[in-house]
This record gives sequence, C-alpha cells and structure tokens, in this order.
Amino acid sequence: MPSNEYLQAIGQVVWYFALLEWNVAYLIVKLNGDDWSKAKLEETSATIAKSFERSIENAVSTLSPEFLVRFRSVAKLYRSDIGERNGLLHVHPYTAASGAQQLGGTDRLATMREWTLERLQSTASQIANHQRQANALLHEYVQQSAARAGP
Repeated sequence: MPSNEYLQAIGQVVWYFALLEWNVAYLIVKLNGDDWSKAKLEETSATIAKSFERSIENAVSTLSPEFLVRFRSVAKLYRSDIGERNGLLHVHPYTAASGAQQLGGTDRLATMREWTLERLQSTASQIANHQRQANALLHEYVQQSAARAGP
C-alpha cells in the first residue's frame, strides 16, 4: 500500500481538478445567460471543455479584450489539466525501483510515466493554481456583469 502522504497527494489532484471543473461549469453557465444545460455536467471533461471554448467564442462580442484573454487562458489550462488528470487515472499500481508502491504506466508512445510523490504534489499545485485563476475570473466576471446590469 502506498504511504498516506502519497494517497493524500492523489486525492489533492482529484480534488483540485473537481474544483477547477466546477468553476469552468459556472463560467459556461454565466457566459450563456445562466443556462445550466450548456455546462454539460453529465458529459466527459473533454465535452465540457468544448462547451467552454464554444461559449467563449459565442460571447466574443460581449467580452472586453482583457476578459477574452483570461477566458481563453483558463480554457487552455483546463484542457491541459484534463490530460494530466486522465494521465493519473488511466494508470496501474506497481512497485517502483525504490520499493515504493505507486502509480504508473505507459503513454501513447510507450514511454513509462511514473507518478512519484513529487510529481503528484507538483501536479496538485499546478491544478490548484489553475483553479484559483478560474475562480477569480468567475467572481470578477459575475461582479462586472452585475455592475453592467445596474440596480
């Protein structure tokens, strides 16, 4: 069995990704006039990413240049993090050369990808940072939208 620290790091990657995806879903909803059906929550993360990208492009005329850059950046980060999350979830347990129990597997190019504790912690930190960016964007966009709507 892997160490508790290793298991906690796996949980952090999954947790931060779930938070990121939820913020992306809310951004989709807000870009589509509070239409929850556009968030595609019952679909795969890749489908949610497509819906997010489509929602951004459909809202280009209503977004300031700054918001447009930030929305596109978050969409790109989210899509990248889908690959990282999938890379973690589609592996198998094994015993590393050090004797530690961990996750790993081969990628599409048959290259071994080890999920060491350090890699898990780094990935969790990266996704947490992306989640904070998405959350800040959501709050600022909602605040700006409310200010434009007026009392």
